[in-house]
Amino acid sequence: LSINTGSTPSHIEVPGAKENTLAVKPINEFLQGWDQLMQRAVQRKGDFKVVVVGAGAGGVEVALATQFHLQQLLHEKSLSADKLKFGIITGNTPVLSTHNKSIQKRFRRVLAEREVTIHKGIKAKRVSENVIELDNGETLETDAIIWATHASAPTWFKESGLAVDERGFIAVDDSLQSTSHQHVFAAGDVATVIDYPRPKSGVFAVRQGPPLYKNIRRALKDKKLKKHVPQISFLSLISTGDKCAIGSRGIFTFEGAWIWKLKDYIDREFMNKYNRLPEMQADIEPIQ
Repeated sequence: LSINTGSTPSHIEVPGAKENTLAVKPINEFLQGWDQLMQRAVQRKGDFKVVVVGAGAGGVEVALATQFHLQQLLHEKSLSADKLKFGIITGNTPVLSTHNKSIQKRFRRVLAEREVTIHKGIKAKRVSENVIELDNGETLETDAIIWATHASAPTWFKESGLAVDERGFIAVDDSLQSTSHQHVFAAGDVATVIDYPRPKSGVFAVRQGPPLYKNIRRALKDKKLKKHVPQISFLSLISTGDKCAIGSRGIFTFEGAWIWKLKDYIDREFMNKYNRLPEMQADIEPIQ
C-alpha cells in the first residue's frame, strides 16, 4: 500500500474556523467561496476587510494575489479600491518563518507598501461569522477570512495504527517505508521522513515520486530498498500578486518581473503534465 492523500487544512484545530472561513484547501471549495467573496466585495458600499490567517508562503501569496485581483475587479467596475483593507495573522512565528532573513525582509517591505496589516505574535483562538477571537483577548471584525495556515494530518492516520510523528503525519524511513508496517509506503505532505524532516512543500513531494516507484517495485521483488535523501537547499519563488515575484535559494534572494515569468513558466509546465495526457494504446484487447 502506498499512501499519498495530501494534508488537510489546520482549521480543524480552531473552533468555528471550518464553518466561518474560506480555506485554501481543498481548492474546489476555495474556488466556490472565492466567487462569493468577489461578489460581496463589489456589492459592499463601505470598507471591505479581508484577513488571511497564516503567514507562510501560501498565506502571503494568497493575501497579495487576492488584494491585487480585487483591486483590478473594482477598477473595472469604476469602483474605488480604497475601501479594501487587508491583514495577515502570523501566529507565534514571523512572516515566512521557514525562509531566510533576506526574503522575510523583502516581503515585510512589500506588505507595508501594499498597506497589509501584519498582526504579529497572536493566534486565532475562535472564529464566528465575520469575527476572529485572538489568544490575547482581542477580536478582529472582518468581512472575509481566508485560512492558509500550516498543513494538518487527517485523524485516520493515527487511528489506523500506523506509526505517526508528533503532529500525526505518517512516520517513514529514508526509503519512504512506514516505520511500523513493512508493506506500507507514504509520500508527500502525509509523510514525515523521520531522519530528514522537511517543511510540507510540493518541492519535496514531487521529488519523492521516482524513488517511491522504484522502492515499491523492489519491495514486490523482495529486494533491498534504496535510500532517498531530500535536498536541503531548493529554489523558492513567491509571487507578490502583481506579476512580480521574489525568489530565494539558500542565502540568496532576488526579485522582479522576470522572477514571476520564470515562476509562471514552471507552474504552467507542471500543470500541463496533468492536461496533456499520453495517448492510450489502441491495440489492447478488451477484458472478456
